[in-house]
Amino acid sequence: MNGPGGDDVGLRRPIQVWRPEGDRWVRPAPGPFGDHHSAQQVLEPRQDGGPPRVLLVGESVAAGYLLAPGHTPAGVLADLLPGHDVVDLARTDETQASLLETLEAAAQLEPDVVVVWAGNNWVQGDLARMSPGHVEATHRPTLGEALRDGGPAGAREWARTAVVGPLSAGLDRIEELAQRHRWRLVVVVPAVNEQGWPHVDPPMVGEARGVGTVGETHGLLRGTALAPMATPPVQDLLRRWARRGGHALVDVPALLGPRRRPEGEEGFFDYCHHDVAGIERVMRAVAAVVHDGPLGRPTPPAGPVVATAVVGALLHTAHRLVDPTARRHLLARWRDEALRADPSVQAALEDVVTTRLSRGPAVLTAAQRRNLAGPHRLGLMHGWRPQGLDADVLLALGAGRDPRLAGRMAAPAPVGTWAPGARTWLDHRAAERGGGSTHLRVVAPVIAVPHLQDDTDHPRTLTARLPAGGPVRLSLGRWSATVPVGPDWTTATVVVPAAAAPPGLHPLRVHLPPHPDPAGALAEAVRALLDDEPADLHPVLAELWAVR
Repeated sequence: MNGPGGDDVGLRRPIQVWRPEGDRWVRPAPGPFGDHHSAQQVLEPRQDGGPPRVLLVGESVAAGYLLAPGHTPAGVLADLLPGHDVVDLARTDETQASLLETLEAAAQLEPDVVVVWAGNNWVQGDLARMSPGHVEATHRPTLGEALRDGGPAGAREWARTAVVGPLSAGLDRIEELAQRHRWRLVVVVPAVNEQGWPHVDPPMVGEARGVGTVGETHGLLRGTALAPMATPPVQDLLRRWARRGGHALVDVPALLGPRRRPEGEEGFFDYCHHDVAGIERVMRAVAAVVHDGPLGRPTPPAGPVVATAVVGALLHTAHRLVDPTARRHLLARWRDEALRADPSVQAALEDVVTTRLSRGPAVLTAAQRRNLAGPHRLGLMHGWRPQGLDADVLLALGAGRDPRLAGRMAAPAPVGTWAPGARTWLDHRAAERGGGSTHLRVVAPVIAVPHLQDDTDHPRTLTARLPAGGPVRLSLGRWSATVPVGPDWTTATVVVPAAAAPPGLHPLRVHLPPHPDPAGALAEAVRALLDDEPADLHPVLAELWAVR
């Protein structure tokens, strides 16, 4: 033992958000919509003669994302390991760099065993600028050099080295901490849902020209644009590190592979986060390597906890789905699963529809206040943050059956959706492939619609209306065009020439005239908020207007 202060006895410092108070660490109360950290209120110092202490660290998967705080991997592990003291320091958005900070501070808790379940955020978080979707995309020049000098094999080797090198240094640091503090490490390799999660990775510059090698290299860097995912190099790196150090290894991809799951068991909510069955299987494997005796029995979560998590899967992950057909199928399935888990969740679904159709922020609506006071409290993780207008989500939640909304939700299929925010160009691309339309409601004077440029001219059709009519200017690179838009629905087609910009992903900007009555528009928005009245929709495009 190193004493309650680790190597620096008597010098207590914060552990994540937990602050020293006397001989304990206490966290501030989470906000009404939750936060990134576990719900454990107090971290106690290690007591002489106390039970073995097991520390769980990691990212959102380890935190029990969507099921937390009502049901967490740490809680399941504690049930499986009676007679052990399980401390939960898993938190969402944990990168390798922040994980090192957590472990360095957590040495004050003197754990016997440290369970490390992380890796999904390491490329996206720690190496974000290598992302093909990142605005800086610092890897492209060096990738081009590797492709020029070494061909396809050189490009793939560059990508592997770019991932493995920096992350290996971080694992070496964790190894040093474990040796210094005499921790027993359990390494949990995160899994990616390869079944039942339809998606395509976005193109990198070059794919539009048919350079397949760029796409193959992006496979090594996967998880940097579409969703946080443990890339194959990261998974292999964790396996080699565990074996080299003699650490216990729980390989989730092998444990929850399609051929290893019982029939009818999913194991996942989405691309990487686990459902109740998946969490139990992983934690049972962890408990078996921590303790060689009989294991306890996990407490099953209550129906409202499961129903809320499934609604979270529907809301939070819908904006990451690309294929419009698969999107509608999965959203309907999640809706039905939520209602099976707890039929009373219907009230929460109706409140989500109301807030999504509100003209202002969800936080100002009576519907969201009702939800916070009810048994199915939806937090930021469950989808309040992505508040973009999403026709498929609204239809799945039953908006089409609401007599107030039925006429407004009659959208033709297939329909893709686009809403202001990160990653939304994926939906736009899918809508183009599927022949569908894009839904957009705008309250800014200039908005940017993603446009994938190649060596050909591209027609773009704008269907819109403005409260009093006026000119709308579209621009991309050196090209611009102005089209008149009236107070009734107006359709105009413009052609974006190939010479407007180099091949790649570019913002097609839509410049809107000012609203003729901004004070009146604001008053109308406030009135709609107070009355929970839904905003107008249209099967092609939501009303386009701007307030300067």
